Amino acid sequence: DMQVKSSTLIDGNYRGVNTWYSSLVVDLEGGKAVTKESSGASREMKLEFGNFGEADAEIVKTTGQKCYNIKFSMNFGEMEFAELGVVREDGLHITMKGMVGISMLEWMTEEEAAALEAYGEPIEAPLCPYKIQP
Repeated sequence: DMQVKSSTLIDGNYRGVNTWYSSLVVDLEGGKAVTKESSGASREMKLEFGNFGEADAEIVKTTGQKCYNIKFSMNFGEMEFAELGVVREDGLHITMKGMVGISMLEWMTEEEAAALEAYGEPIEAPLCPYKIQP
């Protein structure tokens, strides 16, 4: 069945797992998603639904779906960057293959999103190795 229903995806906040951003806010009506990075920066991405071809074998194995059904795209200067994914049937999870390999987006409540945003990245124990500079 190649039919894709965008209504299966639920509006709201998604926690990024193995993504370059910490969370994402999906606005189905506006056809967009906005990333939120731990630095506080955000970027708008265009959201499209459809059949975007055969999904990566690992994604097929974990989701049971053979084709990508969601596309996130954004521009970095002159270049367009796109990530393809699979919206799971529950509408609460998106599995993608992008810049950093297999990643996931998991739906979360407004309270969980506020807590994640408030947490950010602790300066005493950053999540990535930073070179200490004066």
